[in-house]
Amino acid sequence: MILTLAATLAIGIAVTFGPLRLGLRAGLRLWGGKAAVTRWQGAATQGFGLGLVAAPPVIGAALGGQAAVIAAVLGLSVLLFVQDIFWRWLPLEWSVPLLALGLVAGFLGDHSAETFAGAVVGGGFLAVLQALFRHLRGVEALGTGDIWLAAGVGAFTGPTTIAWVLALAALSALAVEMLRKTAAKARGRNRWGVAFGSHIIALFLIIWAF
Repeated sequence: MILTLAATLAIGIAVTFGPLRLGLRAGLRLWGGKAAVTRWQGAATQGFGLGLVAAPPVIGAALGGQAAVIAAVLGLSVLLFVQDIFWRWLPLEWSVPLLALGLVAGFLGDHSAETFAGAVVGGGFLAVLQALFRHLRGVEALGTGDIWLAAGVGAFTGPTTIAWVLALAALSALAVEMLRKTAAKARGRNRWGVAFGSHIIALFLIIWAF
């Protein structure tokens, strides 16, 4: 019951305070262009938002609190993935609820030490990298959203797995960016930013599923 409430609260905060319209706008624009955004953005925002909020309690009532947490995590992950892919932005309104839900689930699941260690390793490692790049090179190589996301993923996976997730995400992000730069150079266009968070999310979901 507590897990179901926590999952519902986490996704409810994300939907209420996060930039849901902005995330859906990108998807609608890709699907049907400006006309689809103008016609469907309001309805899509309301419908998708209500569906996300309703999913955890309904699934929790049928299958239990762990299933409610899974539903909330999937919802938050989709929101963060889309937002990072299209806008290169990981809103704190979505990444912080993911972290909070991971901590609650870990503490209630009787593995609080591993949960806390995973959050510290994930968020702490990227926070140190951000500080180093800022100090040594004067650039913002990592966004704060990436740090909160890594902490949230670490809370669910534990310290060892989040280390692998971050390492593999860095390699996959580098490979994809090299391909994009090659394609952009051939077309005479440059693409800004690396969607590092989307690689973290994708690997997290793959590992979490198995």
